[in-house]
Amino acid sequence: MTAPDDRSTTAERLRSDVEALCAVRDRRVGSPGHDAARAYLSQRYAAIGLRPYGDTYELPYAGGGINFTNLLAVAPAKDAAANDAAPLLIAAHYDTVADTPGADDNAAAIAITLEVARRLTRQPAARPVLIAQFDAEEPPTSTPASWAAPTSTPTKPARPSMPPSSSTSSATPSPSPASSKPSS
Repeated sequence: MTAPDDRSTTAERLRSDVEALCAVRDRRVGSPGHDAARAYLSQRYAAIGLRPYGDTYELPYAGGGINFTNLLAVAPAKDAAANDAAPLLIAAHYDTVADTPGADDNAAAIAITLEVARRLTRQPAARPVLIAQFDAEEPPTSTPASWAAPTSTPTKPARPSMPPSSSTSSATPSPSPASSKPSS
């Protein structure tokens, strides 16, 4: 997966991120494409200049015997004193259903979060902004039969507090109780 160059236009960066994420047809949880997307996003966070949340961008958790990893980075506030303020959250999910490139679900939204993050590192907001790419939005058992009656829902981390500015932080949010996905 090739990351866009900072000299690119906004449209070129957005297209490049979407194409990179869709290069592997399947980003289903546990697939090679899913692992490649996670690695690509961590690399993009670093290239953009985002700080990891804690020691790393990756926040692993488990549910139903399956391992998942949310990715979380911080775009610090313009004024360091404001970094203790409640952060804003910009997020998308990076997994897909089986055998789809996932451009509309959800590579386009990921590309937008990356572009917003890039801009926030150049023109910081008045308060810190968390950039998150969530895992397991598409259940690993996603089939038409399971949509009507999911058998389990993985837990997701609770809303974290901001880590200390020090790079020695080891803050990791604890998982929240499982909740079911709303039906549409």
